[in-house]
Amino acid sequence: MKKHSRLLSLSFVLLLSSCQSRIEKDSKLAYETKQQIPINTALIQMQYDFDPMIKSSGTDSLFSRDLTQAIEKWAYNRLRTVGQSGTAQLTVRDASILKLPNPMNPAKFEGRLDVVLSLVNAKGIITAQTEAKIKREKQAPNNMTDEERKDLTDSVIKDVINAFDLQMEGAIMSMMASPVR
Repeated sequence: MKKHSRLLSLSFVLLLSSCQSRIEKDSKLAYETKQQIPINTALIQMQYDFDPMIKSSGTDSLFSRDLTQAIEKWAYNRLRTVGQSGTAQLTVRDASILKLPNPMNPAKFEGRLDVVLSLVNAKGIITAQTEAKIKREKQAPNNMTDEERKDLTDSVIKDVINAFDLQMEGAIMSMMASPVR
């Protein structure tokens, strides 16, 4: 009986771990399986030219904060410093989720991300710069529940970050291929 219960416990643990890995796989962002992008600097620095916690008309600051956290996670997972000096400055100019009112139809949720990547040498001079501007929107169903709203905004964030990854990766590769100024 003891051997049977251990086998049952082991089967239960394996079942739970397979469910967990399926859930984690489904929620992964596209960039999480890609190689890191080498940046010839010693540091990566995040800067914000806006306050993600200020709630403006039509902006959902809670989800804007989630988008800001997503871009920080992207920088940590996707960029790899390979230099001895200098800084890669990621300046986030906008990271917002907007609810766009539409009197004729259900509202739309729009995710916006505007990020500038500057490579700054040890003397503080910008040696290269590129940017990515992303805007994605999704139609909201009528009479959304809180759970549906969270799912919709999560989907917008995922779309924005995946599009940002593609655009920024191309921009970085182009920037690195161009001659140094």
